[in-house]
Amino acid sequence: MASDMDEQTTASIQRMQTLEAEGRHDELRDAFGKFLLMRNVNDQIRGADLYIMKKRGVFKTMVTRTGRPAPGARPTVAERRLTAEEVAEVEYRFEALQPYLLPGL
Repeated sequence: MASDMDEQTTASIQRMQTLEAEGRHDELRDAFGKFLLMRNVNDQIRGADLYIMKKRGVFKTMVTRTGRPAPGARPTVAERRLTAEEVAEVEYRFEALQPYLLPGL
């Protein structure tokens, strides 16, 4: 499943390259803007990338390590939880990117 995310990113970039080659600059600007909004959402909402990967079936949880463990110690982990407002923002950005994603992935 992890490769699905790579495929989606690759497909989005390929579609943008096609728009550029065809001279469809307004559509390219729109696609690239939506792509950047989705790529940069994790800068504003910590864990947004985990949320999308869980939603897409790449991960089963949003558990992440919280720091480097001492030698021989178990790592400390925490589950990222997004507020309803954060989920709404991530979903809003992801929805805008839908026309540029591969169907079924």
